[in-house]
Amino acid sequence: MSTTPPWRLIYDDIRRQIEDGELESGDQLPSTPHLQRQYAHLVPRGAVSAGTVRRAIQTLQAQGWLDSVPGLGVYVADR
Repeated sequence: MSTTPPWRLIYDDIRRQIEDGELESGDQLPSTPHLQRQYAHLVPRGAVSAGTVRRAIQTLQAQGWLDSVPGLGVYVADR
């Protein structure tokens, strides 16, 4: 089992998707509940918390990878 925190694994995967062009500028990220289900395999009990997903997204936003539009969602930033 990885010693890397789940939020970091989510961060790494979303950033990789952006860098590889799987997610492009302007693409909307799935909702937090969807991401919780998508990344459930990262934790032993199979339940990633909303806070874990938010931490990954907030870190990506702080680094300029994502933009948030209140009430509309989170989008891949124009880099």
